[in-house]
Amino acid sequence: MGDSDFIRPEEDDRADLSRMLRSVWVRKNIILGCIFGFAVVFFLSAYMQPKKYTAHTTIMLDTRGQQFVSMQEQVVGDLKLDDALLESEVTVLRSMALLSAAVERIGLDRFDILAGEDGYEYFDDSIVSRDQQRLKFVAEELQNGINVYRVGESYVIEVSVTTIDPQLSTIVADTLVEVYIADQLNDRQAVASNATRWLSDQVEVARQEVLAAEARVEEFKREVLQSSGASEDVLEQQLGELNQQLALARSERATESANLRQTQLLKDAQGAVAVADSLDVPYVKAMREARQELLREDASLSSALGENHPTRRNIAKEIAEIDASIAQEVDNIMRGYETRINVLASRELSLSEDVSDLQDKLSNLSNSSLRLRQVEREAEAARLRFDEMLTRLGMTQAQVEIQRADAKVINPASFPLVPSSPRVKLLTVFGAAIGMTVGLVAVLIIEMTRGGFATARQLESATGLPVMSALPRAEVTSPKDVVGLLNSRGYHLLNERIRQLRAVLPIATRQRKNCYLLLSSAPDEGKTSTAVALAHASAMAGVSTILVDLDNRRGTLQAEFTEGQMVDLSNYFKGEITIDEAIIKGQKTLFDITGAGKHQSLMADGVNGEQLRDMVAELKERYDVVVIDAPPILAVSDGLQIATVVDWVLYLVRWRHTSEKSVKYGLDTLENVGVNNIGLVMTMVDVREDPDSYAQKYDYA
Repeated sequence: MGDSDFIRPEEDDRADLSRMLRSVWVRKNIILGCIFGFAVVFFLSAYMQPKKYTAHTTIMLDTRGQQFVSMQEQVVGDLKLDDALLESEVTVLRSMALLSAAVERIGLDRFDILAGEDGYEYFDDSIVSRDQQRLKFVAEELQNGINVYRVGESYVIEVSVTTIDPQLSTIVADTLVEVYIADQLNDRQAVASNATRWLSDQVEVARQEVLAAEARVEEFKREVLQSSGASEDVLEQQLGELNQQLALARSERATESANLRQTQLLKDAQGAVAVADSLDVPYVKAMREARQELLREDASLSSALGENHPTRRNIAKEIAEIDASIAQEVDNIMRGYETRINVLASRELSLSEDVSDLQDKLSNLSNSSLRLRQVEREAEAARLRFDEMLTRLGMTQAQVEIQRADAKVINPASFPLVPSSPRVKLLTVFGAAIGMTVGLVAVLIIEMTRGGFATARQLESATGLPVMSALPRAEVTSPKDVVGLLNSRGYHLLNERIRQLRAVLPIATRQRKNCYLLLSSAPDEGKTSTAVALAHASAMAGVSTILVDLDNRRGTLQAEFTEGQMVDLSNYFKGEITIDEAIIKGQKTLFDITGAGKHQSLMADGVNGEQLRDMVAELKERYDVVVIDAPPILAVSDGLQIATVVDWVLYLVRWRHTSEKSVKYGLDTLENVGVNNIGLVMTMVDVREDPDSYAQKYDYA
C-alpha cells in the first residue's frame, strides 16, 4: 500500500532546528530557573563582598635618552622604545621589591587596616623578625590589588591601586611611582660611575691584547715560510694531471666491465655461438663461417638422408667441435676482459693514492695561509677595540654627571569617591547569562539524550511502514476520560487525529466491515485509550462498533463502561455461551463491549487460531467495525495468534519512549507469523513539539 492510500500528517526532514527550538520553548521553565538561580547567587556573592576603591596614576616613558658622547657632539639623542622594553617596565612596576620599598617609605603602621580584626597575631618572630613578616604580608596584599598596563600603543603606563581604604589607594599609587622614578635615577648614576671604572680596566686589557696579537702574527709568518716546501700553483698543476689520468683509468675500467657483463649476459641467454656472432675476431669469424657451411650442407642432406646416416652424423660431430672451439675462444676473450679490468683497477688505486697525497699537501698549505690571515685579522680587531675603548673612556668621563630619569608623572592619583568593586549589577547580569547558558545546555542535553522516535518520518524510515496518524497526549487517567474528552464540545486535536485514523483505515483495507487489532511493544503506550477512542469515534459516525478487550491480564474496560455486568469470552470458546450472550450492550458508551476475564490467558486455555477466526467472523456479521485490544506483543504472546485472524493490525509506538529496537523486534515477530497488513500509530505526542504548525494554535497538556 502506498502513501497515497491514507492520510497522515506530513513530517519535515528539515524540522531539526525548529524542533530543537520548540523543545527549548517547552522547557523554558528550566532555563528561566537557571537564569534566576545563577543571578541570585551572583548578586548575593557580589553584595557580600567588601567595597574596594581604586586610585589611578599615569606616567610616560621619555622618548629621548642620554648617550655617552664627546663635548663636540649632541648630548641628548632620540631613544627608540619597543614593546619588549615597555613590557619590562610594566613588570618592574609590579615587582615585589619596588612595592616593598614603597611600603617602607609610607610606613608599615599606615597599612594596619589591611590586617583586619586579627591584626598580626599569628606571626611567629622566632625565625624572621616581626617587621619583616609585616612588610611581606602588606606587600603581598597590595600586589593582589595593583594593576599596571600600557595605554594603547603609546609610551604611557597607567598604575592602578585597589584597597579597602580610598586614601590609602591614593597614597600607594603616588608613592609607588615616586619610588620607581627615584630608582631609575639612582640606577643610571650608578651605571655611569661603574662604566667609567670598567672602561679604564678594559683599555689596559685591550693594550695588552694588541701587543700579544702583533707578536703572534710575526711568529706565524716565520713558521709558514719554513713549512711551505713547494709552490701552491705547482701542486695544483700536478693534481690536475693526476685527476685526468685517474678519470681515464676509471672510464677504461668501466668500458671493459660493461663489455664483460654484456658478453656474459649474451652467453647466459643464447650461448657461446651467439656471442661469437657479435665478435669481430678473424679466428672466430672463420669458425662461424665453417659452422654455417656445415649447417647448410646438413640441411640439403636432410631431405634425402635421416639423422642417423653416417654422413649427417659426421657433419653434426664437426658442428659440435666447432661449437666447443667457439665456446673456448669466448671464454678466453672473457678472461682477457677480466685481466684488463684488474690491471686498470690497480692503476686506478695507485692514482687515487697519489691524488690524495697531493690534496693533503694543498690542504696543509691552504690551512697555513688561512690561519695567517686569521691571526692578522685578530690583531687588527684588537687594535680597533683598543682605539674604541680609548674614545669611549674619554666620552664617559665627560658625561658622568649628566643623568636624569627616563619616566615622568603626567597624571597624579586622585582620591576615589566611589568604590570600584564589587560591580553588583554587572555580576548579576553575568550570572544570569551563565544561568541561561547552563539552562540551554541542560535542555539540549535532555533533547539529545531522549530515546524513541520524534517524528512520523523517522518511524517510517526505520520500519518501512506507513504512519497512519500521530495522536497527541491528553489529560486522561482512565479509558472513561477518553470518551468524555471526545464527547466534549469544541475543537480538540485528539478528536481530529482519531477521525483521521478512522478515515484512513477503510481506505487501507478496502472493505466495508473490518476488524482492527491494536498492539504495542510494551505496556503504557496508549493502546487501551486508543482502542476506546477509535471505537467511540466509529460509533459516533453511525457505524456499529464493538470493542473486544483481549488484554486479559490488565483488562479494565468492562469494569469501566458497564454497571457491574461482566462476561468472559473463555466461556464462549468452551461452548458454554453464544457470542450474543458474550456481548455487553453499551450502557455508558455508543459501542458494545466484550472480553476475556481478567488474569486469564486465552491461549493457555487452548484457544486456537480457528476459534479466534470464527469469533471475528461472527462479530463482523453483527458489527461493521470490530476493535480488539490485545496484550503488548513483547510481554505476552497472545497478540501474535490474534493478529493472524484480523483485517488490519495497528502497531502503536509511543512518542519519544518506545525504542527502535523494540519496534523492529515486534514487527519482525508479526512478520514471522505471516502478518503483513500493519499500520503504525504514534501515541502520546507532545503537541508543543509537534511539527504541524496548526497544532500550535491550541494549548494542550
